This record gives sequence, structure tokens and C-alpha cells, in this order.
Amino acid sequence: MKQYIEMYIIYIAILMAIFNIGYFFLLFLGIGKQISGNYRKVFFSFFTGAIILSCSISFYKCGFKTLNTGLIVIGSLLFYEIKKANKIDNTGKYSTFIKDFQLLFARKTIIEFFLASAITYTISAIYYYDSSILLAKIRCLDNYFYGIISEAIYSTGYENSGGLTNYFFQEVHGNSPYHYFELWLNGFFSSIFHLPNFICISIILSPCFYFIIYIGLIALFQTHGTITLSAKFIAIGLLFLNGIKLPLEGIPYLEYANGYAYGIMSELTPKFASYYLVIISFILIKPSKYTTISNLVLLTLPILAITSMFAIIGGILLYLLIVFIKKSVPLRFIITNSIYCLVVFLFLFLFYKIMGNTYLSVYSTSEKDLILNLFKDKDWQIAQLLRIIGIELFLQPIKFIVVYLPWLLLALVVLSKTKKSLFSILNNTHLRLLLIIIVGFIVSFLFEYNPNHPQLFFMVSSTITNVFFISLFIKEINFIKKNQLTLISFAGLIAYNIYGYFPKEYNSPHDEKYISNIISLNNSKQSNPIGCFLKAPEEYTTVWSKYTAEDQTGDYLTLMKGYKGVVCLNPHEIPLSKNPLDTALESSFIKTSVFYIFVDKQKKGNTFISMTESQLNFIDRFKINFIVLSKQAKLPPILANRIDTMIEDSRTGERFALLHKK
Repeated sequence: MKQYIEMYIIYIAILMAIFNIGYFFLLFLGIGKQISGNYRKVFFSFFTGAIILSCSISFYKCGFKTLNTGLIVIGSLLFYEIKKANKIDNTGKYSTFIKDFQLLFARKTIIEFFLASAITYTISAIYYYDSSILLAKIRCLDNYFYGIISEAIYSTGYENSGGLTNYFFQEVHGNSPYHYFELWLNGFFSSIFHLPNFICISIILSPCFYFIIYIGLIALFQTHGTITLSAKFIAIGLLFLNGIKLPLEGIPYLEYANGYAYGIMSELTPKFASYYLVIISFILIKPSKYTTISNLVLLTLPILAITSMFAIIGGILLYLLIVFIKKSVPLRFIITNSIYCLVVFLFLFLFYKIMGNTYLSVYSTSEKDLILNLFKDKDWQIAQLLRIIGIELFLQPIKFIVVYLPWLLLALVVLSKTKKSLFSILNNTHLRLLLIIIVGFIVSFLFEYNPNHPQLFFMVSSTITNVFFISLFIKEINFIKKNQLTLISFAGLIAYNIYGYFPKEYNSPHDEKYISNIISLNNSKQSNPIGCFLKAPEEYTTVWSKYTAEDQTGDYLTLMKGYKGVVCLNPHEIPLSKNPLDTALESSFIKTSVFYIFVDKQKKGNTFISMTESQLNFIDRFKINFIVLSKQAKLPPILANRIDTMIEDSRTGERFALLHKK
């Protein structure tokens, strides 16, 4: 309970800092006074504060060699457009602050924010918190990996997904595409509060985003009428809205459909946070007069999460084409917005062309090898045949519809009962979001080499879809509450999503005494925060298990302060799959691992003797003083002679060994 309260205090301190940074920045620019609605003002203050803080941290750590530089470009264009729309007012800043202070910090508002923040924090705490020595339940390997990346970029100042590799080799120091907005924040907060990076991203940063998104949902309620107590409870429930995950394993072309079913309350929230913050901001801007401003807000998303670039820019351009054909807007508007889309595209292209490093990426692979392997793969051949005859174009939407079918049926019931057509509720804000989804489907259809893993699209599609349904239900909430059928259906789906969010039990595979002994040993020996691990070749059973930067033995070590990661010492023994498509990806994972690069450099320098000698060379050169071994892993005799102390886990057979110096 003490740790729970301590982390809650840190969480509140972070929220207050982010809000104040954003609020005073908007007030200073003369924009804050023009934002109507106290919840809209609070939401935009939080979003602005998060962007300013993330940018400041990244600029301090790596100068302008950060993707966040693009936010300065977008911010400058936004300020220009806001000023052109006569929405800048620098008069009466002091009186505005006093008025806002009285409104935002009234007793009723303080109590509401306190309760909402406590609820969003407790949700994450229940999911991740463990009263044992572990401090947190490692449920999500993605968050484990994000923690490693955030630690690496904050410690080294190199914005790429190489993680541990940045500590060892200069060749990988160039930039690589990834989502860094939330990772800069996590690296900073975990450093200043001396928290393990996994705990910070799971129990501190995630609920911060939950709370800010909750404020955004209340702001949406505010745009449609009076905010009631029931609306605030409904907003908490809407945080759980997402596609219904179904048992689709083994069903051809549908088994990966659950990849579209991620909601706001997801273990992947840090990854999705920027999507929700941008899309809600986009909807909160009045579409009739300030479409260019809202388009610019939407164009921040490719900067924050580059995988959304094709869908976002393509969707906006398609919208501009439609209004051009209809001649419903001035030509100058179309030219201006097209130029802004081009600016964002050119920035991203030139940024990675100049500062990028193609040597290392989370999905890096040789295009030649990939193409050759693709042509050998039967599944890929079938997929291309389906693409040629046009069937594949419909398969992705079908996957999408399958997991959102219950929500879609409810939406249709609401529309039919209120006697409204879909087009009657589609203002140009929703139309642009719909076009983005359509473009995303087309991009996925044309360019995804693996149609079962549509990285370019599934995140933007699920977040926009969730916000689509949320905005519809918020707009028609009065009808939903009055109609018994829709109310029961709505409450039932939310309850099902909540039920699905919380796993029924969590049993750590490791003995608590084993973890406790490791922590005590590390504290007494002051071990290097980087270690090594060994797994038996037969333990690498899946494609992603061969991505040793993420799937590591000793994952519990991330719960220790200052931990940076462990390096696989036998990537050369990892077997490749028989599937040619998987082989290309696995080969990429192996060739970009730390020890593989180390051995490769030795071979090129004619200093390579044997694999075991290289393992020893690596340990000595980088002063590694601990190694983690799985139960099946065999320790080479030359390394066994360097063992100082070994602890074995009575449950898993896993071993943790401290190494003595040469």
C-alpha cells in the first residue's frame, strides 16, 4: 500500500506539471483565452503540455536530431493559421488566469479531478500492481520493450529503436522510425523519480493518458449539452470501448482479426496514446470555420506515430479532392491544405534521408532477401492472387467488421430509432476520419507484404473507429439512456469490455525468494545495469521469440532501478523457420542483435577465434558481470569458470549468475 500511494503521488505530480506547462503556454500565446468550455481548455492544456515536455526533453538530449522537430514545424503553421483566423487575444491574461483558476480549482472540480485520476490510476494498478517484491506484473512484453527503448534514448540521446545496441556500436546511432513521443516522457519521468522504466510506463504514464483522454471525452459531452454525473461515469465506461476479441485462431484470413480490437484501456495505451489525443483534439475543433486548423492538428499524428502517415495524409488529400469536385470551398483552401500535407511528407522523408540509419530498425530486413523469400512463400502467393482478383481488398474490412460487429449493430439501432441516417451525423470532421480509414485499407492492401500483420494501418483504424463510436454514443446519449433496449445493449458491451480487460489471475512463474535474492545480490555487488542471457535453441519456437531485444530471459530484471537490458549471447544458434516469409523477418532480428554485430565486426577485423572466445571477449570488453540462463540453456565451460555466485529459481529452473572479473 505504501508503494501504491507513493506512485500515486508521483502520478498526480506529473499530471499537474503537464497541465501547468500547457495551460501557461497557451495563455502566453494568447490562445488559451479563446478556448471555450472548461473541459476543452483542460484537455488542450494537457495535450499541449505533453507535446512541449516531450519536445523539450528530446531537444535537450539530442538537439534537433529528433522527430519532434516536426512538431515545431506544425506548431508554427498552426500559430499562423490561428492568428489568421483572429483567434489570438493577448489582452487580459491576468484576469483570464484568475477566472480560470476560480473555475478549474473550485472545490467541486478538484474533487471530480481527484476521483477521476484515482480511478484511472487504480485501473492500471489493479492490472499491473503486485504487492510482492516484483512491484509490477509483467503482462505486456510490448511495454517491457518500450521501457528498454525509453531508457536507451534518454540515456544515449540517440532516437532509434535499437535499444541496447546504442550502448555498444556507433553504427546504429542514426534515427529510425518509431513512436518516440511517449518514450521520451517515460525516460524522463523514470529518471527523475528513480523508477524502473517498466513500472513508470505501466503504472504511471498509462494512467496519465487514461485521465487526459477521459477529460477529452467529457469535453465531447460538453459540446453536446450539459454535463451530468451520469455522463462522467459513462465517460469512464467509454474508456473501455474496443472491438470484441473473438476465438478466431485457426480460421483462415480471420485469425489475426483481433489485431484490430485494441481500445483505449489497453496494455498498449502508451503506443496508442498519441492517436487518441490527436483525434479527440481534431473532433473538438469546430469544423465549419477552422478546417485548416483541424487538418494541421491531424497532421501532427504522422510526426508522433509515423505508421499513420499514409492513411492521414492520404485521407486529407482525398477529402480535398472531394470538396474540389463539389466546389464547396475556395481553391485557396485546397492549395493551402495540400501544401501543408506536402510539408509534413517532405519533412519525414528528408529527416530520415539525412539523419536515418537503415542499419537498424525494429522491422529492418534486406529488401532483396525479403522479395526473394516472398516469392517462395505459398501463403504470400495466394494473398497476391487474391489481391489481383480484388478479393483481398475486401478481406481487411471484413476482419475489421467482425470484431466491431456488436458496436456496429448498436450504432445502427441507435440511428434507426432516432430516425437518422449515417450521413446526417457525418459532418466534415467525421467524413475526414472515415476517408482516412478507407485510405488506410487501400494502403494496407497495396503495400503490406504480410496482410495478416498490417502495421501500417491497424493502429490508426482501431483508434479512429473507437472515437467514431464514442462520439456517436456521446451525441445520442440522451436517447440511449431513455431507450431500454439500447441502454441494456450499451451497458452490456461496456461491461464485457471491462470484464475482458482484467485477467482473472496472475501467477508469477518465478519464486519470490529467487527475485529477492537477485535484488539483494545486485545491491551489494553494484552490478553493471547491462547483462547477458542464454536460451537453448529449441526454446525459440515463434517468430517474435527470435527478436531477442524484446523476448528475453530474465524479464523481471526490468523492475530494478537503472536496468538497461540483457544481451543474447547465442543468436547464431537461433534456428530459422521453414516459412520463407517468417525467415526474412527472423534473419533481420538475428542480424541486428548486439552480439551478432559484435561477432561480425570481429570477423571483418580478422580477430574472430571461436564463438565461446567471442562470448568471453564481449563480457570482458563491456564489463558484463551477470548472466541469466534458462533451464535448458547450456553454459560453455569457458564461461562456467567465470561464475562467482549462482542462484537458481526453484519454480522455473532459471539461473542468475554473477561473474567475476578476468
